[in-house]
Amino acid sequence: GAHRKRRERVPLPGMMVHQDGSRHEWVLGKKWDLIVTLDDATSEHYSMFFVHEEGTSSSFQGIRDVIRKRGLFSALYTDRGSHYWFTPEAGGKVSKTQPTQFGRAMQHLGIKMIAAYSPEARGRSERFFHTHQDRLVKELAARGIDTMDAANSYLSEVYMPAFNAVEILENGELSENQPVSYRDFFMKEQMRLLGL
Repeated sequence: GAHRKRRERVPLPGMMVHQDGSRHEWVLGKKWDLIVTLDDATSEHYSMFFVHEEGTSSSFQGIRDVIRKRGLFSALYTDRGSHYWFTPEAGGKVSKTQPTQFGRAMQHLGIKMIAAYSPEARGRSERFFHTHQDRLVKELAARGIDTMDAANSYLSEVYMPAFNAVEILENGELSENQPVSYRDFFMKEQMRLLGL
């Protein structure tokens, strides 16, 4: 196949964030989705947690985590999952005029969404998932962690801080984004037509 050139990182933290999920047997006999939201410039993992199934709610949770910790960011890079994008034709381009509930929330926040069209396009997050599938499975097993609640506590209190301490790239100073009130954005909306 054609060789794909690696996309250059954005120059500063807070400009672009990636979000992706990985379904894997994280603990013996249990497959969960690991949702990771990370910064493109530094690879800092802002949010990591397990859920039974990736979707709109887990995507909202990851974005809320980022905004709470770092404030608003400019762009979000995702796969073409149906919770992120509406795709009118299977395998085709995403619709930028028919947002999902998640897409609508990003529009309200002023966050530009960018769709990846191949696993190679999501190369950074895919490489990190390979690392997590190796390290994290071993660490959870070594500590006897076998429930999602315990695994999520371990992720936030131990694994993610240790991972970030080693993996973060020093690409400029961290931006000082201001936290915003996000509660109104993270809800589903329904349009109703009323007869007159």
